Amino acid sequence: MLSDDHARITDARIALAAVAPTPLLIEAAGASLIGKSPTEETFAEAAKIAQQAARPITDIRGTEAQRRHLVDVLVKRALRGAIGRAKEYRPEPSEGGASNG
Repeated sequence: MLSDDHARITDARIALAAVAPTPLLIEAAGASLIGKSPTEETFAEAAKIAQQAARPITDIRGTEAQRRHLVDVLVKRALRGAIGRAKEYRPEPSEGGASNG
């Protein structure tokens, strides 16, 4: 999530799959983003933390090094996309406080 002026990240989570025996929630990577500007440097820091937390193996589909590299590339790509979507998000005005749930 972004602040109203889009200048700061207010909440973030980073999870990884296919780089450990089970999916990983990398709390430190998400926490590294909070309070910071959404810049490439900020994304690179979070990606580095995620890379260090990953526990990939080498198998027929790829090497440990390739998978670790992909963590870096894909975390940064996902963060760019999430920030772009957050900047475009416009909540619909409430209709008299009524819930449609």
